[in-house]
Amino acid sequence: MLCYLGRDPDREIATRARKNLIPAARTWHTRPDRPELPEPIHEIVMKVIEKVGPGKEDEISSEQEECVEGHIGLLGLGEIIQSVDHNNRTVCITLRRDGNAATVFTENGRVVGAVCDEEDGLDALYRAFGWGDALFSYVHQEPGAFKNRIQVSTLNLVMDALERAPDEDPYESDASLNWKVTGHLEIMNVFEIAEIFEMNAKQAVCRLIRSEEEDGILYFNGGRITNASWGSLTGMEAACHLLAWPSAEFLITRGGEGVSEVIHIGMQNLIIEAMRLLDEGVTVTDRIASELELVNELFEGQDVVSLPVLDRVRLVFSENLEARDILEEDLNPVVRKAVKVKISKTVHRYLQAATDFATRMNAARGRVPLSTTEKLVLLSYLSHDESEQIKQQAQSTLASLDVPTYRKGLASDLHPAVMDFLVRETIRDESLIKIVCSSPNIMPETALHILKAWRSGDVLRTMVENTKLLERSAAVSAELARLAGDNPRILSRIDSFEESLLEGYGQVKVEGPLSFCGLAGLMRAAENGARSGTIMLLGQQQQGRVFFRKGKIVGAVWGELEGMPALEAILNSSSVRFLYILRTHFRIDNVEPHLAEELLETPAAGPVFDEQDESGMRIITGHPDAMDIFEVLSALEGTPIPVRVSFMCEEGSGEIYRDHSRVLHVHVEGKKSPYRAMAAILSWSETRFLVRYAREEIPISVDRKLTDFFRESLKEVPDEMKQVTRPGELPEWELSEVEYRSLYHQILEMGMAQKIKL
Repeated sequence: MLCYLGRDPDREIATRARKNLIPAARTWHTRPDRPELPEPIHEIVMKVIEKVGPGKEDEISSEQEECVEGHIGLLGLGEIIQSVDHNNRTVCITLRRDGNAATVFTENGRVVGAVCDEEDGLDALYRAFGWGDALFSYVHQEPGAFKNRIQVSTLNLVMDALERAPDEDPYESDASLNWKVTGHLEIMNVFEIAEIFEMNAKQAVCRLIRSEEEDGILYFNGGRITNASWGSLTGMEAACHLLAWPSAEFLITRGGEGVSEVIHIGMQNLIIEAMRLLDEGVTVTDRIASELELVNELFEGQDVVSLPVLDRVRLVFSENLEARDILEEDLNPVVRKAVKVKISKTVHRYLQAATDFATRMNAARGRVPLSTTEKLVLLSYLSHDESEQIKQQAQSTLASLDVPTYRKGLASDLHPAVMDFLVRETIRDESLIKIVCSSPNIMPETALHILKAWRSGDVLRTMVENTKLLERSAAVSAELARLAGDNPRILSRIDSFEESLLEGYGQVKVEGPLSFCGLAGLMRAAENGARSGTIMLLGQQQQGRVFFRKGKIVGAVWGELEGMPALEAILNSSSVRFLYILRTHFRIDNVEPHLAEELLETPAAGPVFDEQDESGMRIITGHPDAMDIFEVLSALEGTPIPVRVSFMCEEGSGEIYRDHSRVLHVHVEGKKSPYRAMAAILSWSETRFLVRYAREEIPISVDRKLTDFFRESLKEVPDEMKQVTRPGELPEWELSEVEYRSLYHQILEMGMAQKIKL
């Protein structure tokens, strides 16, 4: 954004943006994990660094640059690991105590390994969590040597480790009064420090030192910054300035007991205010101001790449579908509302029936001032126009376009529905098919069509590298493996990718302690959804897999055991965690489904409540593409104590409570009826869910069996869908007979809950 605003016609805005671009570019350039930037932005940032230099040599010494170090109990190992996850860091955390050492390795935020003396893996990690008074060092570094790869989500891993940690907290001892942690914001920035203290809720003082003449203090207590001082400023104004410092040394100690609390807002609001100051250039240093002339030369001398024009980026939340712009799907709402919008209102003007015939015919001939991507979209829709003349002309224009034109249009973020149409109807050049195969937006059905019509080695090799596509569609992955034959490169790539998904690296999964719902609960959910996949099982000593097809167990492996003995051993094992993943690449059929069903009827296959668990932190988390709402609630049938299922997404959040046999209550803010609340949750998109025991008092507003309640709630969905604000979508064109039959067969393959929702 700073790169764009640096070209703004408003001189004041451009100047402020260029000032802030200097420290932002340096911060990015000096990060060990250096996040990826879009190509034009990357080129501008590198040119800024060339002009003004990285600026790091004068700001911090090499010794300070290397690591953060001190007493682990002041910050907390669990809190550091969670902050690492949130900030996607690759680090090594080493703890030393009584001559022993333990090291925790993370990769892109996830804990991947741990070693402690002779121990390796989870046991080593659990042991490290017991060292609350150890000295530690925190370094940005690739993982070192370890044997057992840890495959547990960060939240579940931390909760399990804390359950095993000693009850005594060394932080309460007199020795902790002398604890300290030192480092530099280049290694652990002030927001990560604030996030850690927000989680551990301890009382501490963080002194920030930018130079011999300039320093400031942040006072933490109860998970918040309660006071601050910087020069003559105190309170919130001082805190906002200190949070906006991009570079400084820090020293964290216990203390602050006598400091009054004058800041009463939460961390999020405080950080937002600090970012406002940073955006306005309030915290820009004199050195940066002196370097501004160099950056001005860079921009005004046109020594920068041309940025994509944003004038055509529009987003209209209108009830009139024909007036809406086109918005690509993306998990990040900011991206959804800006970067992915590629089509201007001009396109819709040519699509409207009210536009005169001559103008629309001119558009069908391709003689309109639009980008190549917009022209492809316009011609695709005019190819389905009600006017036969316009329809034929648009089809003729599409057929006449040359390969360079298509290549230019496909290289942009073309809507996947338009891409699908072009692949099926007009594109006949293999080089263009390869561009489509590599697109992250390609629909699975488009990929399957390509694999049916184009079977060259180049096409297969291109598609197998599209990991976003393969994660979304197990069917595409399976078809690639079938067509690969004896090609070792493609087969090896698919094997390694499928294995990474089974290890939990994908998003479409459900995970948690097996005892929460039992294997019988997972199979009940799979049967209701007619799902096929693999359940990864992670025990303290053994690992295994259960394979299922259409909700029936067909195979099992547990350590050296296979088949029914493996299944029996799994049910008799304690402290087992599961990963429920809809992938069948490594499936083994070694169990008779009817024998497995008999075993699932035994008490060992059901949920078990651990009465020793007082933390209340045993949870199941998941993605609805792996297990939808109906399936989740059915998996919890027979739960020994009531549970709460929380759903979170961009549209809102909601809670569903149930016990062993009935739905008890549903809550969504602003929805008076539990049925309307359930309909709202069903209407949301891109939800995530979290299941935990309901230890609070539950208001009973439903008290009905799941199927009865679900059926009644569905009656409210059509009205609720009208209430959900949805971004602009592509207008639909009529399905052909072939497409209709394809859709019909897709519906036949759906599970019960999917059919009901549809």
